[in-house]
Amino acid sequence: MKWTDTRLDRVASVQARIGWKALTADEYVEDGFVFLSTPNIKGRDIDFETVNYINQLRYEESPELKLQEGDVLLAKDGSTLGICNIVRALPRPATVNGSIAVIRPHSIDPLYLRYYLESATIRAQIDLMKNGMGVPHLFQRDIKRFPLVVPSLQLQRQIAAFLDTQVARIDEIIRLRREQMIAVEERTGAELESLLVTPWDSFEPLRKLTDPTRPIQYGIVLVGPEYAGGVPVIVAGDIGGQRLFLDELKRTAPEIDALYPRSRVRAGDLVMAIRGSVGAVAVVPDALAGVNITREVARIAPTVCDPGWLCAVLTTPFIQHRIAEIAGGAAVQGVTIRDLRRVMVPVAPLDAQAKLGVSAAEILSKRDESRILMREEIALLQERKRSLITAAVAGEFDVTTASGRGVA
Repeated sequence: MKWTDTRLDRVASVQARIGWKALTADEYVEDGFVFLSTPNIKGRDIDFETVNYINQLRYEESPELKLQEGDVLLAKDGSTLGICNIVRALPRPATVNGSIAVIRPHSIDPLYLRYYLESATIRAQIDLMKNGMGVPHLFQRDIKRFPLVVPSLQLQRQIAAFLDTQVARIDEIIRLRREQMIAVEERTGAELESLLVTPWDSFEPLRKLTDPTRPIQYGIVLVGPEYAGGVPVIVAGDIGGQRLFLDELKRTAPEIDALYPRSRVRAGDLVMAIRGSVGAVAVVPDALAGVNITREVARIAPTVCDPGWLCAVLTTPFIQHRIAEIAGGAAVQGVTIRDLRRVMVPVAPLDAQAKLGVSAAEILSKRDESRILMREEIALLQERKRSLITAAVAGEFDVTTASGRGVA
């Protein structure tokens, strides 16, 4: 079977624009014409419900971007660069914002093209183009030049149908694994609540459980660029990402660290993210004694209580919900030190705290093990999906005889 070398602009039109003539969010309307953005095209099917709407005047402004069934949408900006989807059905008139290119096939099967754009061949092309860019972006001229090697239209449709079935199976397994992860989180939360919250009637504000000579506070306001051999600093992402290891921390200049001596941490202190991954909390290990923190992190120095117990209590849904409420109500999403100091904490007797902390650590350890296993499985499934798509659109196996067994 003959395969033909071609380019994207020879089999489809490509329309993309930088902006919408100074369109602002203030112009969005309650009901009107669907205005898709990149989050709307990230799922298996395009989300036409959780969207913004524009008026008819704006919709008519760019007729070339009015969507039709069979259009392939490609994210061309930022972290979502390269994500694509296909308009399988159009529930109402719709268009796209400036971050999405509209590719309209005329000499290629639309579904086959969608999968081709998800293949490793095109991903490598995109990675090459965005290399060195501060803000990743695909120009319309570059999208048009994407190289394609395509079979007959009949085989394109067979490949697309095969992939649609197999990819749907893999996506369903991924969805189920993510549901399992949510269930594990809920079960863990319930176990922690029954251990650390429900049995106790005594509550104290968090500030009363900390060293009065080292009150709860945030750290360095402007860390500056990475400073080789400098002082390690903990950022919010280190806590949420469980990266509290010396060789993984950002470094700041010694003269900057010297301006913030009071926010340096000691072993046994707690650090909590108050921006970004708000509420993530961890005990400072011995290896990080003396490092500093940034303004997006709060240092909590426990006193008259067990650090492991306090850390576990702060991870319970009871406390996390309260922190989320505080963060959600802030003008800039996050938690102020003033509000954090006032958070009411259920307090167990001091002589029971160490044992409770150990029990909570065991619960959290089991959760973390489950998380790791399921994340690894999801990553393997996603890699399997990418490999299957790449092999199928390249004709590396005969989809007309493939059973799909072993796909997932």
